[in-house]
Order: sequence, then structure tokens, then C-alpha cells
Amino acid sequence: SSKWKPYVLEFAPDGMIYTTLARKLYVVDPETLNYKLIHDVFINDMTIGIDGSIYYGPGGGTNISRIAV
Repeated sequence: SSKWKPYVLEFAPDGMIYTTLARKLYVVDPETLNYKLIHDVFINDMTIGIDGSIYYGPGGGTNISRIAV
């Protein structure tokens, strides 16, 4: 979710939706629409790996971080 890239919405194997809205990492329960801030850092991009983990690029840099889900 940078100036030139749209926000990301990813459906994960755990049934939740993960997103980079507001350039932070959120999880949304599609059943209740409740949401929770997972990681409060600037995030340009993220994806859900085949292992179900969240992979993201913090701070717009060249590093990749992982959050096990």
C-alpha cells in the first residue's frame, strides 16, 4: 500500500482477511467484521505464504519479515 500500489487484501487459510490498510497490518474477521491491528509499522506490501504465515516488507525497505499465524 504505497503511493503507487493499492492496498492488499489477502484471504488466509485460517479464514481471516489480512490487509495493509492505512499502511499498517490488520486482520479482519469476515463473519463479524471485527478487526485488530497486528503490527503498527509502515508496511508497503504483504502476502500470505503457503505455510499460512504473513510475509511483509516493513518500512518500505528491502527486508522481509514473517509473522507465524
